[in-house]
Amino acid sequence: MHKHFVNVIWVYFATFLVIPITYALRVIYAQNLSLEDFGIFYGLFGFFVFFGFFRDWGMNSAVIYFANKYHAEERYDKIKTLFWFNQVMQFGLSLIIGLILFLFKEFIFSTFYPLEQNVSSIFTIFILYWITFTIYSTNSIFLTIFQNQKANAFLNILYFSVILVISILFIYLKSENHIIPTLAYLVSSITMVLISLFYILIRYKKILLLPAFYKSKDLFKEVFQYSNSIIIAGVAGTLLISTDKIIIQYFEAAENVAIYSVAFSTALLLTLFVFPIQRVIQPIIANKWHIKEIKTIENIMSSILNNYLLFILPLVLSFFVFADNFILAVYSKKFIEASLIIRILAFGVLIMTINSFISIILSSTGKPKVFSKIVVITGICNVILSIILINIWGIIGVAIATLFSSILKLIMLITSVKKYILLKINLVNNLKIIFSSLIFLIISLILKNTIYHIYTNNVIINFLINCAIIFGLSTSVYFLCLVFLKVINSEKIMYLYELLFERKIIK
Repeated sequence: MHKHFVNVIWVYFATFLVIPITYALRVIYAQNLSLEDFGIFYGLFGFFVFFGFFRDWGMNSAVIYFANKYHAEERYDKIKTLFWFNQVMQFGLSLIIGLILFLFKEFIFSTFYPLEQNVSSIFTIFILYWITFTIYSTNSIFLTIFQNQKANAFLNILYFSVILVISILFIYLKSENHIIPTLAYLVSSITMVLISLFYILIRYKKILLLPAFYKSKDLFKEVFQYSNSIIIAGVAGTLLISTDKIIIQYFEAAENVAIYSVAFSTALLLTLFVFPIQRVIQPIIANKWHIKEIKTIENIMSSILNNYLLFILPLVLSFFVFADNFILAVYSKKFIEASLIIRILAFGVLIMTINSFISIILSSTGKPKVFSKIVVITGICNVILSIILINIWGIIGVAIATLFSSILKLIMLITSVKKYILLKINLVNNLKIIFSSLIFLIISLILKNTIYHIYTNNVIINFLINCAIIFGLSTSVYFLCLVFLKVINSEKIMYLYELLFERKIIK
């Protein structure tokens, strides 16, 4: 089995364990925290992500790009220098930003949390968590560059498992509920910093410890030139991703942040099947670009764009069909308003994942300015639309703004990437997939209204049984449609097999 395929398997293994754990955490917190405290905690995530681009300063994308370049050149002294430079810079920036946020915390509370009393008791703990997590995050990036997804998989599983165990322990000890999530995340972050740093320095001692540092300023100059271009995209990207919760907190309240957070996290479950491939593909694309294998990049991306909807669209439509049942089964009636938002955001996340695949090309092939321009425009558009629509339709308006901004970004990305890479998008093939998916949707709705029954006294088990039956029957018809329309055929199966296993396509 080829190395890259093995990496995909390892990331899938971690993802299929991590996402259920993280979602279990949300459910545990939703059941043990008040709606306000739940909203405060996940609202703080959005608030701190907003400042993440200052901490990162475009370094993560720059590190992936240049570390692959230096590895191709076998310049391990440069890789060592880049690793420690990235560690010191990001940790230093996180300390500075954390201190500034601490000094201005009263202003932050009065502006965004005027009625939420418990935010003051967890804000400082959250700052400490945010700072320590920086080190673990930068370690994880280098494991990705070295394509050691096995280690990343175990570390991610351990990270969220520690959070889960500590959260359950604190709940059992009857600690103050609103502090439990933040403390659990902080303890787990410190644990993973120690474990990941120890592992990476032992495992890559010959690269990160033994070589001498590269002392010429040209390395820092080229890295900063790249990262300074990315920082603009980081600012705007943050506007697209994290400001929704900040806007809701400012115009509405922590309770609505909680509802939106549940909806968004549920929609993000769709990335369970996408994120592993993206994580493995990015360093591969960067490597192929540096060794001038442009045709390989074109083959990989064209194959993804022509087959992606085949796997993801039925899942999106399933979220559309079962959103209300899912919320009632997992979160209870107090979160039922999230069901409509889930239906909107599911399509938004679908577009976001397509965007992230295409964005890999620009970020991995040294086109940060092009990427920055696109993200700036769509990020500003998202903020303006969110502010306008939240005053018309409430938090539903924010979800609509996110969907619209993602579509705009998709159009701009495809237009730009075509200037550098030949994307062979088969429109007829994708239309056939959409048609088959509509058949899937119709059958799912009909079955839901006719065979959705109560089998046990447990609502979650009832939900799972009904979903399994309805999804299984609908999916069977869906794949029959795909075969009949010749979307699935032996030629395509063989091509995908070669794309994963043959060295002549992916080395």
